[in-house]
Amino acid sequence: MPRKDEKHVISEIKKAFSLLDCCHIRKRTPYVKGDPDLTGSYHGMRIEIEVKTIGGVVSKLQEKRVERWQELECISGIAWSVEEAVDIIWPHLTSQDQKKLANYKHEIV
Repeated sequence: MPRKDEKHVISEIKKAFSLLDCCHIRKRTPYVKGDPDLTGSYHGMRIEIEVKTIGGVVSKLQEKRVERWQELECISGIAWSVEEAVDIIWPHLTSQDQKKLANYKHEIV
């Protein structure tokens, strides 16, 4: 399977999240060093997701920014795939929205 670049993973995440009710997510522009790649909201809850791909390195500043969003009780985390982005938002989803994203959910083994 070919390796996906960050731009492609971001596009896949945006496509998956577009299936959700009351969700808006976009690529952050202009880029500010250390800020997560994706920003948005789900039913009024802030979303901040840093996207990385295989070989990508999470900087200390990126870690601190994601941790700060988590301290503020935002939906935030670091995702290496669309499945991991879904894992980040999953606990906050309505049961109806969970059904919409079930195909993206990691299997619990």
